[in-house]
Amino acid sequence: FRFTDPARGMEYANRALHKALEINDNHTAGATYQVLADLSEVQDDLKGSLRFQKEALKFYSKTHNEWLAYEAKRRLSEKYGKLEYYDSALTIAKECLAFSQTGHDSNSYGDLGTDIVDVATNSFYVGNLTEAKQYLNYFEETFDLDKVESPSYLRVMLTDLYQVNKQVGNTDRALYYLEKLNESLKKKFDEDNNKIVADIQEKYESEKKEQEIA
Repeated sequence: FRFTDPARGMEYANRALHKALEINDNHTAGATYQVLADLSEVQDDLKGSLRFQKEALKFYSKTHNEWLAYEAKRRLSEKYGKLEYYDSALTIAKECLAFSQTGHDSNSYGDLGTDIVDVATNSFYVGNLTEAKQYLNYFEETFDLDKVESPSYLRVMLTDLYQVNKQVGNTDRALYYLEKLNESLKKKFDEDNNKIVADIQEKYESEKKEQEIA
């Protein structure tokens, strides 16, 4: 119901939440608050989304599953940022970075890079240009973009890197990341086109065989 009927989705989620709270199921409660946060954001209720996200973090923390709490924190930092509560977004982003630096088994390599960029971005927004540049330098010194396995994850990271480097005045690096982003987008466009052509060719060959048999 997220996109078709978010209001109805919230109704179902609230029912699930009530049941989870009745039986003290912290995992389901956390997941349901997460759904409510997302549905609220779809309806442009950013403050409501933030409130639900805080609850999601609270219940995920009770499960003692560090990775679930980490993911909830990342979303919380993002929601603070959308409301321009950059001090809070930065605080949470630094907590997320500290966790990803531990190399937890559930984290992908890309999580570390994303967390570094998030801290740099929020440092810029709170007016700490020096700290923003320090974290961008840290990214350059420690992170290898070629190790990011997910192309879609890489494109998001490249977009963020382009934007924050442009904001802090690192023009050369901003242009570099923009070029990398364009390369990735072109590669995706070519792959999508090749798949379309292959599908059409397969359909044509199949229809041709059917006609020959008939």
